[in-house]
This record gives sequence, structure tokens and C-alpha cells, in this order.
Amino acid sequence: MLAAALGVAPPQEVRRFMMSHRAFVSSAQRILYRDPFRAATFLYKSSITRAKAFGLRQTLVRHPHLARTVRSLLSLHTVVAELARCPADVYSSATDQAVEPWSWQADILRLCLQVDSASILLCDAKYARSIGQVLRGRLPSSLHLHFPPDLAGKRQQAILRQFASGLASTATTRLNDLRITPSGLSCDDVDRRPDYFVRKFSLNLAFDGTSLSTAAAFLPKRLDGTEELVLEQLADNPTASQRFIAALKGNSLQAVTLGGSNWVCGRAEGSKEDYEGNIRGMSLPDILLMAYPHARELTVRGLRDLDLRKLALVAEASPLVKVLDFGHSFWRLDHTDLTSEHPRTSSFDDKLIGVLDSMKHLEMVDLGILPYDPDIDCRCGLRHYADRRGIDLIMEGCWAAEEYDEENGETTESDGLDGYGYGYGGAWVDHGAYGMTLARSLYPEERSDEEYW
Repeated sequence: MLAAALGVAPPQEVRRFMMSHRAFVSSAQRILYRDPFRAATFLYKSSITRAKAFGLRQTLVRHPHLARTVRSLLSLHTVVAELARCPADVYSSATDQAVEPWSWQADILRLCLQVDSASILLCDAKYARSIGQVLRGRLPSSLHLHFPPDLAGKRQQAILRQFASGLASTATTRLNDLRITPSGLSCDDVDRRPDYFVRKFSLNLAFDGTSLSTAAAFLPKRLDGTEELVLEQLADNPTASQRFIAALKGNSLQAVTLGGSNWVCGRAEGSKEDYEGNIRGMSLPDILLMAYPHARELTVRGLRDLDLRKLALVAEASPLVKVLDFGHSFWRLDHTDLTSEHPRTSSFDDKLIGVLDSMKHLEMVDLGILPYDPDIDCRCGLRHYADRRGIDLIMEGCWAAEEYDEENGETTESDGLDGYGYGYGGAWVDHGAYGMTLARSLYPEERSDEEYW
């Protein structure tokens, strides 16, 4: 019961509880060490980062029971990147010189035998293979791979091949969730893709979402065991889609998510007459929407040119689809096409129903943002159709201008912190000497000046 109550509490509350009585130290430590980087103030000065990195490794070596409690290392790559950015020199302390970023990261992964999720920075092919070997046989449920920003894009595919070789995953020992954030554009041959087995594969293309060649180069070589694909931060009209489609050949993907870099977080501003002037988002080539013959769930968010033709192409290419999500997408149509008398359907509704009727397995559809005012215009005919078929129908309309202004004018007072000591921008807010007090209290039975975190 104690673990359940404190497990969701902010780290500073767990610390206060731990320091309230000696009897609570052991329980609180196990909770804090589930995610040691969340609980520790690692990243507000490089020298303190090295001292804390050294202390964490020493603690995990000396106290294996704490190493066994670690479940999340999702900030590991951030710490390693900071250590690499500010290398130790001959004038650094012995402690600072003892922390070499890449060996330190490998040590942390080697010590935390029961970690569920980790985010790792890979610097070269040889190192990537060694990290794969460290994780072999005890695959975390979720892995997120990063690269240094100065690493040439063409080297990243080779690094991933060596990581996959060291990992030696198979169809029976596949990764559950692998997410990759490239740091450069890669145009390598799709036939030299990494040979890893993964259930869910995600790519964040924030570095350059204008070309799908990077996505094609990083896809698993064999997709027969991959059930879910996520592409994040796609740019408008990405190129090299043929290479990507070639890499997808023979896929049996069950769920696909395509997300743009310019997400629309809300409905269209203003009246339906102003709808066309407010359209924003991305456009994707038709071939990219038609490559998933076995998909049960298809999510394409942030389109700026959705129309009935594209919808019909998706219906034909993915006949088994159950969930179709075009959230935050705009339609290419005139708002007068939606005019209807209660409770009849409009001309647009009738054509839309014809396409939806061809999707025999459809259970939910999000039609995105349509040019109608939900307080004035009637969509009852379309909603009645969805009710008769048992389809969960979601669609957004335009806000009245005054409603939009009122919604965006609402503000709440805040101290700028998110409850965990981090500002909303993600930077750590220094709470003073409290962290040092905690470090000395972690093991009250030991009298030492060494700072563990």
C-alpha cells in the first residue's frame, strides 16, 4: 500500500517522507530508484552532472538491490549527451575524469538488469554492437535510440545494423517497442536495413521530415513481425516515397500512425465562411496512404487536403480497417456542400456515406475538422447513419470567433513548475541544497562525504 501511494507522488514528496523517519528510508529508496534520473537533479551544471553520474554508478555497484529496482532510464541519453558535450580535462577532479560518457552509459545498462524502458545514445558501430550485447537476453520493453548531432546521416544505418547484430533479437525474442530519432538524413540502400525484430516501430523525423529516404533506411529489414508503425514529424509533401513504399513491401502492419510536424491542436478558428483561409497542415502522397493492406487501425493526423477521393483510396487499400482517425485534418471542399435541412443529409454527406459503406469492418471514424458551425448547422442525418451502423463518429466544426477568443483568453496562475521541479520548458529548476541533503541521507548508516546522486 505504501509503494502504491508514494509511487505516483513527486520525487520531492517521496524524499520528505523518507527523511521523516529512519524506518521509511528503505521503502522510499526503492521508489526513487525506479527512475533515478527523474528523482535526481542531474542536469543543471556540468560539473555536478559528472559528480552525480559517478555517484549513481557507485551506488548501483555497491547496492545491487537498488540496481534491481530501476525500471526506467528514459533520460539516460540526455545525461550522456551532456557528459559528452563537456568533456573532462587534465585540470578536472579525479571524480570527473573517472566518468567517460560511453563506458558510463554501458555500465548503467549493465547494472540495471530489470529495466523496462531506456533511451540510449549511440556514437559508432562498434559501440552500438557492444550495447546490443549488453541488452541481449533481457530486452527492455521499450527502447529509444538517439545519435550525436554531429554524426553523418549515412553512418547511422551502419550503427543500427551493428546494434541489431549485437542484440540478436529473433521472431520469438523481439523488442516490444523501438523508437529511433535520427540526427541526420540517410539515403542508404533499403536492402541494407538493420535486421531487428520489433513489434512496434517508431521514427521521429524532426531532423528532416521532408524526405522519406531516412525512414526507408531505418525500417526493419524484415517486417513480418512488425505490427505497428509510427512516423512522427512528417513534413509537407515528403519526397522519396517510392523508396519508402519499396521498404514496406510485404508488410502485415496492423496499426499505422502518420503525424505531421505542424499539428493543429483544436478546431478551425472563426466562421465556416473563413474555413478555407484557416487551412494548415501537411499533404501526403496518395501512395503513402495506400500501403497497408492489413491495417486495422489507421491514423493520419494534420492533413490539409483531405477529400472524398483520398478517403475512397484508403477504403480500397485497407479493407479491414476498424479505426480510421483523421484528427486535426482539414477538408478540401466548399462549406455550401454541407448545407442540409434537418434531419436530412447534405450532398457531401451522401457521398461520404457511400465511401463509409464500403468499409465493412469500420467501428470508429474521426473526420477531422469540417467547415460547419456545430451550434447552427445540423449534421443529424450523418450522425443517424453512424448510429444505425454502430460506428463511433467524431468530427469537429468551426468555432464562432467570440467563442474562440474566449477560450484562448482563459489563463491560470502558475508558479512555472510542473510538479516535479521542472519548468514547463523542460529545464531543471534548482531547489538549492535540498538535493545534497538527500544525498547524504540515502544511507544514514554510512558516514561519508561522498554524494551518491
